[in-house]
Amino acid sequence: MRNPVQYAFDCHTLDDEFNTVAVVEDAGKVFESHPYISGWIGNFECPHFVQLNPYNGLTYSIGCEGPLSKDEAKAENKSRSDLDVFMRVFDEEFAVLNWDWGIINPRMNDEGYGMAFSPEGTVYMMGWMDVSFAGSNINDNLYVAQTDEFLHKQHEIYFKPTGYHVIPHTIDFCPDGGCLVYATRMNTVTGYRDYCIYKITPEDFVS
Repeated sequence: MRNPVQYAFDCHTLDDEFNTVAVVEDAGKVFESHPYISGWIGNFECPHFVQLNPYNGLTYSIGCEGPLSKDEAKAENKSRSDLDVFMRVFDEEFAVLNWDWGIINPRMNDEGYGMAFSPEGTVYMMGWMDVSFAGSNINDNLYVAQTDEFLHKQHEIYFKPTGYHVIPHTIDFCPDGGCLVYATRMNTVTGYRDYCIYKITPEDFVS
């Protein structure tokens, strides 16, 4: 990222000795045409995770976006700090091929934190939802999207476990289908923390 408070990040292609081969500036700029959102998406943008898909050679990013400008936020009585999960897929020149939002929650922040790929072309995107950054009032939950290789959504899950905050860390493709999510889990009453693995099956996505 070139500037963390303005929409601007560059993609560098390096050789095996980390010499710069090529640079694409302002990679990932997406223009949104919407009656309530105008101009470039990403008045605040942070690509938390970027990874090359070894099965198709495309690059994916997941992070968070604040889609409103200062004036737009004021008009809608919203905070510009309300962030949502935002996903992109790039070609070899880092031009955006497609993009998509995660589930939108206008009351709290949502952030993207990982991705996984299957040999058959399925892409899994993981997010951390309902992050209020308000100390004991946090209500951390899990978001996982299942898409095709061009980020066309097939299914998505919002997981809110009873009695626990869940803070996701990483996601992996599961060879028998679905995915595995590694997370921290905290009891909402005792505050006790442990670490866990959630297996999300293909049937879970459908139902």
